[in-house]
Amino acid sequence: MRLESSRRQLPRAAVALLGLSLISGCGLPGGNGTGGGHGSLTVPTDSPEAAGGWQGTITMFAQEYTPHAKVANGTGLDGLRAAADAWEKRHPGVRIRFVDDKFDDYVTTVRVKAAAGELWDVFWGQSVALNGQWPEGIAYDLTPALKQRNPYAPRYKTWAQAMNPQVINATKSGEGASYNINGDYVISKWYYNKDLFRKAGIKGPPRTWREFTEVCRELREKGVNPVSYVPYQTWMSKHFLTDLYAKDFDRLSRLDGASGFSTSDEALAITDGSLAPASKRFLSWWPAFKKATDHWNRDYVSAPPERNVQAEQDFVAGKAAMYFNGSYFTAKLQGAKPSFAWGSFDYPKVTEESVPDAHGIGTANASGGPTGAYQFAMSTPQANRSMGEQGKAETVLDWLRYLGSGPVSEEIINEAGQFLPSFAGTTPVPAFRKDAHLVREPWRTPFVGFTSPSLDLDLQRVFGNYLGGGISLDTASDEVQRLLDRAAQQYLTAHRPDQPSEKP
Repeated sequence: MRLESSRRQLPRAAVALLGLSLISGCGLPGGNGTGGGHGSLTVPTDSPEAAGGWQGTITMFAQEYTPHAKVANGTGLDGLRAAADAWEKRHPGVRIRFVDDKFDDYVTTVRVKAAAGELWDVFWGQSVALNGQWPEGIAYDLTPALKQRNPYAPRYKTWAQAMNPQVINATKSGEGASYNINGDYVISKWYYNKDLFRKAGIKGPPRTWREFTEVCRELREKGVNPVSYVPYQTWMSKHFLTDLYAKDFDRLSRLDGASGFSTSDEALAITDGSLAPASKRFLSWWPAFKKATDHWNRDYVSAPPERNVQAEQDFVAGKAAMYFNGSYFTAKLQGAKPSFAWGSFDYPKVTEESVPDAHGIGTANASGGPTGAYQFAMSTPQANRSMGEQGKAETVLDWLRYLGSGPVSEEIINEAGQFLPSFAGTTPVPAFRKDAHLVREPWRTPFVGFTSPSLDLDLQRVFGNYLGGGISLDTASDEVQRLLDRAAQQYLTAHRPDQPSEKP
């Protein structure tokens, strides 16, 4: 089996794997091979402890799951350290060291470390970054390994089946490569203050965007601040675009020739006019959104996303009736023990009453999805010189396989209580049980904002300016088109997807 480095334009650091023997001594098919000047890597098959035949320290940045982190959230988690201890017993002479550092700009940090050949052995990497934002060649393509059985998940014929096939398909690159294991899932919700709803005479949460807008108006008229939240364009657009382009998703997600909507698909859809103001649907939801935000707290409507820290504090303090965030906010809210009764509801359905051409479908899993913190990639010798050591790649892959099994991942993810585990056979904590079905449903969400490092914030600036009344929709449309054209051209020039797009 060959492990290919990410993106095909760089020389491939192919690593041959020969019959990995893990638990229960079951061998996996493989063969000898060479690649990228790193030679042939032969893996012993006599015992799990011998897999890779390498000894040393594996470095790992585990984001939210970092054990007893001194920085970030400082959650004091034990799960990943316990998993590492158990795995180390099977691999005498190998240790896992977790990186506990704070990164103000993680995307740039990875770029710099990879350029210096000093990237960690295993690192947190979401598919959007791995498929386009980061330089090519920094992570192995795990596709060959996913086609084999994972002995830590012996019930399944392949590792892919033991994970979540829906997520794998949704997070592949334009070339069909999988650069990470993706084990947790974010479900985004509107959180609401039941006491303030009751005070305003509102019986329950809204189900459609028209009802949501009406609730905002009623709350404002009763002297209640409806929403304390900086409307993040990327998240909001995912819900609306998922509905508006529901019948086109299959075409859009295959513009680059591979399944799943990728950054390459985004660039091609911008170029052919599908996901751009050239299509009347693309910004048709902005006026409907503005009708709702006209009733919101004006301090946040056109503010930069970092102001959401204060917006969140306002909600927790009982100063606003609603606030939007991912499932990780549930644990934070429980820990804060606010003085009011609270609940949450799915993103309201968009109907023709609010937006022409809307389908009124459920988009509960549109924003968030497979974009949590249990997304781990494996660095290549190009990005990490130590990965060229004889046997190290096989050993690191073995650790990744261990983390890529249901029981291990479930324990680690549920201890944090911020996300839903997504691997086969896993169950979330009680607070998320009612949403567990969303993890198994297809993630049919087109997105825009990742074809250049600055596009996301550039679009946010225009969105906020429009919502705040600073510019008209026509002016916003022209500016958005300009930003998208420039970003798509930059991306396509750098990556050159094989499949040309077709006009709808």
